[in-house]
Amino acid sequence: MKFRNVVAIASILAVLTPGLSILGLSQFSAPAFAQRVIARIDDRNEQVRRIQEALARAGFFNSADITGFFGILTRDAVSNFQRFNGLPVTGVVDETTANLLSIPTEVAPITTPRRRGDSSSDVRRIQEALARAGFFQVNPTSFFGSVTEDAVIRFQRASNLPANGVVDQATANLLFSRAGSSSSQDRLCNRTPTDTEVCPYVVMIPGDLATLRRIRQDIVNRNYLTQRDANIQIALEDHPRGQLIRIASYINRSEAETFARQLRNISQDFRVEYLPRRTR
Repeated sequence: MKFRNVVAIASILAVLTPGLSILGLSQFSAPAFAQRVIARIDDRNEQVRRIQEALARAGFFNSADITGFFGILTRDAVSNFQRFNGLPVTGVVDETTANLLSIPTEVAPITTPRRRGDSSSDVRRIQEALARAGFFQVNPTSFFGSVTEDAVIRFQRASNLPANGVVDQATANLLFSRAGSSSSQDRLCNRTPTDTEVCPYVVMIPGDLATLRRIRQDIVNRNYLTQRDANIQIALEDHPRGQLIRIASYINRSEAETFARQLRNISQDFRVEYLPRRTR
């Protein structure tokens, strides 16, 4: 009888306090996101304010609490909104949640240049964008240290920007525009319905079915593609020289080489091949 009472009380608490599980463990610990994160707890910026305003319009947030700071109240409001709409309950605003809230998913501009020694949510967003672009291979920390500075310099050099290691507005605009989208439509050239050669430059890697599964998951884990886009786009193909895994196709070789360089953070075997084919 006592055990049933404890379970009943725990169940009520789980409903009243969605941030806790029945076992007392936070359901927000170490989530794995395949989508780009728009805002999360401890962020403080104009994007958070817009999210809070949208949550208030939808009836999930008190308009008196709109501050631009993503705290526990905002996290719980996001969780309740996700639960109500049948989304994974993470308490983090990803692209799907933002779209359902009618929030633009572009990253808010960085109005103050960020440099070595800074520590803020802006720095974390910079690190996450650098990771998506393939220039940052460690966990984001929100601190702008030598590792972040080196990643910024390498990104600036690759982008023909002044390589000073400072994220000014020009660097931020290019960084977020290149790394911000996880949709394959931004990486693939469009195929026309006519019978013509298209997308001849292919980012690929030799491999079999087991390699396909591993590479696909690695690409999703690093946020180069969403799980849905990876399942559709990445495919195993037979060629005279053996099996290859087609990752993406481009009209221009330079664009293909740029993406291949990013993917070499996963494996040095990624390369670009000229493999034209016809559509009908």
